[in-house]
Amino acid sequence: MIGQSNTLKSNGFMTANNFFVTFDASPLNFSKITNLEETIEYDIIQEGGLNQEVHVVPKPSTRVGTAMFEKAVHDDDKIFFDISVTAGSQFNMITVFILEGSTPRKLYLLNNCFVTKFSLSELNAAASSLLILKLEVAYSKMELVTANFLADLPGQFGLG
Repeated sequence: MIGQSNTLKSNGFMTANNFFVTFDASPLNFSKITNLEETIEYDIIQEGGLNQEVHVVPKPSTRVGTAMFEKAVHDDDKIFFDISVTAGSQFNMITVFILEGSTPRKLYLLNNCFVTKFSLSELNAAASSLLILKLEVAYSKMELVTANFLADLPGQFGLG
């Protein structure tokens, strides 16, 4: 299962429920991803003279992004545990494909990734809840890949 449901795209809006994730080209199934964001630090420069406004200029980044990946653990999830993702695991790149059916529409690349937290939900013998695995991943930069590049991807990643 590739993190998708049967909800259809409507009125030109992209749905946020069809996605595909790879950790260094190893496909992994997740049901939820949060905190995919890129922020830019900036300086404010005020010039003297007759200039009546300030100038905002970007600074080199000194922050990292932190994304959360969640999934319900299934007894067939052997691949997840085979690649030994634990706190401290490092990945050159995590890719997040936003799909429309099996066609990639957006691709986000998370560079220089480091798993900072690996956790499991409560283990409770008196309840019948799913076991949820959560990964917190720090990354140095998030990039958006252009639509021109995406046209060649479905066959390469088994999406088409």
